[in-house]
Amino acid sequence: MYEFFYMDLNSLDISEMRLKVLSVWWCFKECINGSWVKILAPNLQFIIWGYNAITENCSMQSFPRLKRSFMWSRNRGPITKTKINTNGVVDLLSGSSQVEVLTISYNYLQFLSETYFELGGLPFSFMKLETLRIKNPSCRLNKRYIPGIACLFKSSPKVHTLEICFSDSFRGKGKVNDKWNNILLDDSNCTEEQFWETQAQNFSPFLSHLKVANIEVGKNSINFAKFLLKYGRGLQEVILSFREGRSTLLPNSLNDTIDLLKGFPRASAYVKFSISCSSMY
Repeated sequence: MYEFFYMDLNSLDISEMRLKVLSVWWCFKECINGSWVKILAPNLQFIIWGYNAITENCSMQSFPRLKRSFMWSRNRGPITKTKINTNGVVDLLSGSSQVEVLTISYNYLQFLSETYFELGGLPFSFMKLETLRIKNPSCRLNKRYIPGIACLFKSSPKVHTLEICFSDSFRGKGKVNDKWNNILLDDSNCTEEQFWETQAQNFSPFLSHLKVANIEVGKNSINFAKFLLKYGRGLQEVILSFREGRSTLLPNSLNDTIDLLKGFPRASAYVKFSISCSSMY
């Protein structure tokens, strides 16, 4: 097991055939030109890449035995997109293409949105991915992140369980920029519901295999749940999660929300609805 915490690094080179667990926290503080990561660890089973800036170059050989991958962004707000940043995120995720459980934070999604708009998706698929967790480190799920989610869905054809956070919490000052950052979508005033409708065919395998959707409620979570119900042919369970202090929706309104969802069209013959409440994130 290798662990790196609070180190001011510009580069990281690891080559270890027997390495099973790698944890790197707060080590790359800025997106510096010339920064790079190279990891060769064919027996790696768990990688934590937490609160690190995106390096200019990232070379990670695919980890065929990887069970869990935890990718958590350093930034809480929008990151200035460059071609280097976008390629760095794609290269970082490519090392986890064989993972079974992937946890990823929102800020990576804006780079994946750029990839989705420009290239139509990732150049690889998560063929073993069974559980996809999309979380927010205290920032809102604005429109600029949503095509990045679609990018993950398109590249994850065999996901069984989805956990996604729509909470309304936000740390920051000033007006929130809720734009697609795509001239065609912004000029046409495209809504999130309209976007999901146009993308359904692009990730049909994902919608066919998805069985469980755990949705932390917040702004626009209902539209997303409605979309999953309409196109999720294999969907068996929808869990609405409420976490105290992270949503404007009151927990006692969840039953009303479930009654609303039950009235929407469903592709699956039977879907179970349940509620999960917690005071901790």
